[in-house]
Amino acid sequence: MTMYKKSFIYLMICIFSAVMVSAAENNCLTCHSDFEDADGPSHLISKDIHIQKGLGCVDCHGGDASLDDMDDVRDSKTYRGVPSYKDVPKFCARCHSDAAYMHDHNPSLPTDQFDKYKTSVHGKQLLKKGDTNVANCISCHTVHQINTAKLPHSSTHPLNITKTCGKCHSNDKLMKKYGLDSTPVADYKQSVHGYALFEKGDLSAPVCNDCHGNHGAAPPG
Repeated sequence: MTMYKKSFIYLMICIFSAVMVSAAENNCLTCHSDFEDADGPSHLISKDIHIQKGLGCVDCHGGDASLDDMDDVRDSKTYRGVPSYKDVPKFCARCHSDAAYMHDHNPSLPTDQFDKYKTSVHGKQLLKKGDTNVANCISCHTVHQINTAKLPHSSTHPLNITKTCGKCHSNDKLMKKYGLDSTPVADYKQSVHGYALFEKGDLSAPVCNDCHGNHGAAPPG
């Protein structure tokens, strides 16, 4: 067999393998898209940054995406499914606190988010007291629509930060439970910073997390 033929066969094997992996990965989406609404994970995830970085369903949820039967997938030794609300930070930290792993996939991201979260008001309430009313990773970043803050549709884009924080901090009933005002977002919009951001379109204007922090969010003082 000539070197050309060997190279051609090797190339065909690689292409076939890649196609098979792609098809297997889509088994998750094939099943889920049948019963999920238009705003379900299978319909939203195509724009998620993890997918764009080459990751897939099994990287978070485990299991074997080559299987056709959902019961067989759940029986897989590696299947993790959906974590409880309290376990979400630790779940995300499996990758995001692994410096070597993050270096391979997105070296620009820090790997101390979970450590900072544990020191935050949110983290202490959730991890130590089991209070599921407070924010965890998906409260701010969403679940299957996670994206860089540079994109306008991202929940962490400067123009969307007040909406993201306001989901909780503008909830009067929830804030009263903690003795907090539910007006910070409304107050911010009336401030010089809010004016610069929303009226002048100045994306460099300070927003909530610029003063209170991101993963280590803390009250003033």
